Amino acid sequence: MVRPVPPGPPPGAVLEVLHRAATEAAAQPEYREAIARLEMRPYPLSPAEFGRRLKADYDKWGPIVAESGFKPEEG
Repeated sequence: MVRPVPPGPPPGAVLEVLHRAATEAAAQPEYREAIARLEMRPYPLSPAEFGRRLKADYDKWGPIVAESGFKPEEG
C-alpha cells in the first residue's frame, strides 16, 4: 500500500486534494504500467478507509515490532 502520509492530521480540504490527486494519478496508464512491472496493483481507498486500514495494521504489527526491539534509524 503506497499513499502520501503527511505528518499529523491534515485539514479535511487538504486531505481531499491529496486523495483526489492520488486517485487521478493511479488512473493513468503510465502509472498502471509502472506498478504492474513491480508486480503491484492499484488499491484505491477513501481517506476514511485508508485511516482504518492504517490503524488495523498498526494494531496488528505494532506490538510485534515493539516486542522485537526494533528501533528505526534516524537520518
